[in-house]
Amino acid sequence: MKRDFAQMAANGFNVVRVHTGPPRWLLDVALEHGLRVMVGLNWGEHMAFLDEPGKVEEIEARIRRWIRVCAGHSAVFGYSIGNEIPASIVRWHGRRRVEKFIERLYRIAKEEDPDALVTYVNYPSTEYLRLPFLDFVSFNVYLESRRSLEDYLARLHSLSEDHPVLLSEIGLDSLRNGEETQAAMLSGQVRAAFRVGCAGVIVFAWTDEWYHGKFRVEDWAFGLTTRDRTAKPALQAVSRAFAESPFPPDLHWPKISVVVSTLNGAATLRDTLAGLEQLDYPDYEVIVVNDGSTDATPQIASEYHVRLITTKNQGLSAARNVGTRAATGEIVAFIGPNPVLLSDTVAEHIPGCNMAFRKDALEAIGGFDPVFRAAGDDVDICWRLRDRGELIGYSPAAVVWHHRRKSIRRFWKQQVGYGKAEALLEHKWPARYNSIGQLSWRGRLYGRGVSLDFSAMHGRVYQGVWGTAPFQSLYESRNSRWSMALAPEWYLMIALLAGMFLLSLGWGASIVVGPILLVAIVLPIAQASISARRANFVAGTRKPWWSLLGLRVVVLVLDLLQPMARLRGRIRGGLTPWRRRGPTARPRYRRLEMTYWRDKREAPEETLRKLQAELSHAGAIARAGGEFDSWDLELSGGPLGRSRLLLAVEEHAPGKQYLRFRVSPKYSKSAVVLSAAFAALAISALWSGVWLSGLVSAIAAAFVVARALTDTGFSGGIMRDLLERFGAA
Repeated sequence: MKRDFAQMAANGFNVVRVHTGPPRWLLDVALEHGLRVMVGLNWGEHMAFLDEPGKVEEIEARIRRWIRVCAGHSAVFGYSIGNEIPASIVRWHGRRRVEKFIERLYRIAKEEDPDALVTYVNYPSTEYLRLPFLDFVSFNVYLESRRSLEDYLARLHSLSEDHPVLLSEIGLDSLRNGEETQAAMLSGQVRAAFRVGCAGVIVFAWTDEWYHGKFRVEDWAFGLTTRDRTAKPALQAVSRAFAESPFPPDLHWPKISVVVSTLNGAATLRDTLAGLEQLDYPDYEVIVVNDGSTDATPQIASEYHVRLITTKNQGLSAARNVGTRAATGEIVAFIGPNPVLLSDTVAEHIPGCNMAFRKDALEAIGGFDPVFRAAGDDVDICWRLRDRGELIGYSPAAVVWHHRRKSIRRFWKQQVGYGKAEALLEHKWPARYNSIGQLSWRGRLYGRGVSLDFSAMHGRVYQGVWGTAPFQSLYESRNSRWSMALAPEWYLMIALLAGMFLLSLGWGASIVVGPILLVAIVLPIAQASISARRANFVAGTRKPWWSLLGLRVVVLVLDLLQPMARLRGRIRGGLTPWRRRGPTARPRYRRLEMTYWRDKREAPEETLRKLQAELSHAGAIARAGGEFDSWDLELSGGPLGRSRLLLAVEEHAPGKQYLRFRVSPKYSKSAVVLSAAFAALAISALWSGVWLSGLVSAIAAAFVVARALTDTGFSGGIMRDLLERFGAA
């Protein structure tokens, strides 16, 4: 053992993984050689452990006994409370039962050694297990293609939320593949793992001397050394790969300018600058832009080796532009979290408190838009870069510590600001928002802190025929209708239903409206409780249950307050469901047909593209028809009505075209439902002799009908004027 540990240390290794609870003397020997031990607590995962009487208690007792031997030892890297429960066993017990059992083992480990790191070693065939309570994610992955390995590790990072990812086992059998192939393959995989941001890699195994239970393994040889400890070529190759990771020695290090924009940020600035001073990077500068602070920001910045630029208060975007102009680096990084990913490595949006761009790319688009004074600038600049064809990469290893708001009052103010920023974004990018003001991301939002709806409680596991798929994933709904109850506008619907309920009091309609109102109120509360239940708290295992309950209640309240605050900010910024976007035009309420003769042929899709671009340039909300739609362009006139354009082209010789345009009004389903509901209330109330409620309901129904007509008239008029400018008559 001492000889093995000495040889491991001499070759640059720093962690040894063992599969059973070790004696304490082994930890002493490891510490003598500067090694840490990843303690495996394997307990017979290959059996149907939840079905055997007394087996669960036996496993728990074994875990406690093993950890007590190792607890508090400086050589302990962390504990693995299980390793690769077979997919067939997970299918047998059910995913959720297995997840709950692993969580029980995690809590036991934390009780016995509270300060230790605890993980579970998973593998691709049970990737679908959701274990957010673990301290870090561990996966055994055997893929011989380096590209496939990188792609899969990128996926694991996307699923890991904020947790580090450890590649807990890679290897290749030299008996079947040859020692040179083993060396080349393992070297490439170690480098690939660090390149995609893994926290570490464990190579299986140190030696070919391996036992399965009491039986010696003779039919494969995964070791870096032979049974007599003779080094294979893989030992030197892997040792060199570790030494040159994560960055090769010949790497070009571009100069990076780190821009810290702050307004009265003295409370957190010292931590930020102290952290930046500890960066292990050969060529970088720190620029602090003091955006008109009235606190101790300038004094704190002067204590560090940074360039301080003080300006009057201009807002976040303007401050970042000041920092960008002053930057001398090839790359400009901004420190101020959840990315929106189009794939596991390409992002649609990255958070403003943790983003970096090439300086020339920022200059090419004119920098940040100063209209965004507090938020929204990161979304805007990502969209502008992507519209220019630029690629925004996502690096899971790029981590910043982000201070949350310290009080509910500050949280409320922050969320109101986000609502205002969303309104500014909608003014600038109206085509990206739907009629009620919701943004449709093309990518998918990953990370902790995302509010969860009921769809998060379900999902379909791809298992393959008879559960034999090597990579088994959990597929969840991307566009669940339950998420509507998380939107800020849901509270407007509650207010509308409350008004209808008040009108129905005193007669039979309240029996119908009341339950609907109750469901509308309960839905966001129920979905917020999902987020509260899944929330993880620092040192949560040390807190008494009533303290944890209090924290979860706070999370529940914050989940309910967030859409309220954002709604307030949105309304103050003009982002309302009843908004209209576009130029003023004389209304057109009826269907319209216009024609246009041209002597030069043009593809119909190019004509439609020009019309859509002109509408968007005028500030109108126009979208193209989909693959199953019988119309070409749709122009929103408001929440209750829109107009649709259909184009037909007659081809005439030589190269001439006769274009036919048809503009048709289209009333939304909301208009039909609301007008019918208020009309029904009015008729029922008047029939029951409740004249006031009947009159108010009738006025409300008439208002909905009138608004629907004006919405379609507004969009129809804009469409008519557009076609007239085009030359149609």
